[in-house]
Amino acid sequence: MNSKQWMMSIVAAAGLATAAWAVMEQPKDAPKPAATQPAPDKSKDTNSGMSKPKAGEGEAVEMLETAGNLVAYARANESAYAMLAAVDMIRRVQVKTDAAHFGQKQAEGGKDAPGDQKDKTPKAWDVKKLLEEAKGWAKNDAKLAAVIDAELAKPAPEPGKTMGAVGGPIQIVDCVRGGYTDIWTVSFEGGKLAQVGVIGDGDTDLDLVVYDEGGHLIGTDVDGTDRCLVQWTPRWTGKFKLHIRNMGRIPNCYRLLTN
Repeated sequence: MNSKQWMMSIVAAAGLATAAWAVMEQPKDAPKPAATQPAPDKSKDTNSGMSKPKAGEGEAVEMLETAGNLVAYARANESAYAMLAAVDMIRRVQVKTDAAHFGQKQAEGGKDAPGDQKDKTPKAWDVKKLLEEAKGWAKNDAKLAAVIDAELAKPAPEPGKTMGAVGGPIQIVDCVRGGYTDIWTVSFEGGKLAQVGVIGDGDTDLDLVVYDEGGHLIGTDVDGTDRCLVQWTPRWTGKFKLHIRNMGRIPNCYRLLTN
């Protein structure tokens, strides 16, 4: 072995020894490099994960959904107590109106959609009118009528404020014709609870179906009422299509709520 070959052998041996020493010195519990997660294929992957919502997340939308159920129950049973409970919930939630949040509505339905398609005027909840309805059911109960009068005497909250501490949902009020479907496109943030609520006027059954931007089904609420709620956690920030189907023969004016 000449001097050059001998020197190369020394260098190679030194390199092997250094590598072996590095392996021996590596702590057993040293963290492994995080595996790189592939970017989602938005055309194939469904934008819905398994994350659990945080405590209190989505409280406002759920409270208004409950209020809608109570209003329907109160009217069906002429229950002033149920209407008072609904009014209390409505007053506690600060609802924002932002048409830009929902974008431009699309409407789908055949020209021969059945029923009376006379236009209706969408209206937001009027607490005073709800209480006046309740008072009509309490005409034989002086104490209950006095409670309702006290609620009617309360001043309306200032713009941007509520009588409670729950706020956040965004709403739009609109009407869907009988046999038609209204479609709204809304963006939701990845990793956070997404909620969509629909509260109709009680005249027909409304169904709610939600799809992601790839056309994958996210969730449905298709019972026999016009009060719907779908919630999920998007895996990434993206757009979702909200289909509100009127299963009846006449228009239904509804509140569309998102968190």
